[in-house]
Amino acid sequence: MGGGSWAWPDVDDLDSAQDAAHKAAYFAWIAAGLTLLALVLFINPLDIRMFAIIIATLVEAALYAVSGWQVYKLSRGWAVAGLVLYTLDLLAVLIYIGPSIYGGIRFVFLIGFINGVRGTFAYHRLRREESSPSGVLQA
Repeated sequence: MGGGSWAWPDVDDLDSAQDAAHKAAYFAWIAAGLTLLALVLFINPLDIRMFAIIIATLVEAALYAVSGWQVYKLSRGWAVAGLVLYTLDLLAVLIYIGPSIYGGIRFVFLIGFINGVRGTFAYHRLRREESSPSGVLQA
């Protein structure tokens, strides 16, 4: 089984690739929870001008939750979608709010989402190699 660091795990066998994807799913679920927490703490639900922001935030949290669920099931497409969503969210925060004391935490989450892509793609590549005759990929 692969080693590597917590931030950049090896994905050189099925178990380590699956483990990297499963850990990435937790990052997506935590991102969903933190998104909802931010909604509760910082948005006034009685202000009608906030309606669009409330809906967008709920959709974002739902997409993180679904992404986590699907990445846990080793979906490459959802791993990429989660990474794209998180990257766009990170860019929006940097543009509209600027760097903050939470920048390091956001970078850790970005690495987590990247590892979801690494893990899911490695898992499927390794499964394909394992099931092909003599372990050689066919074109």
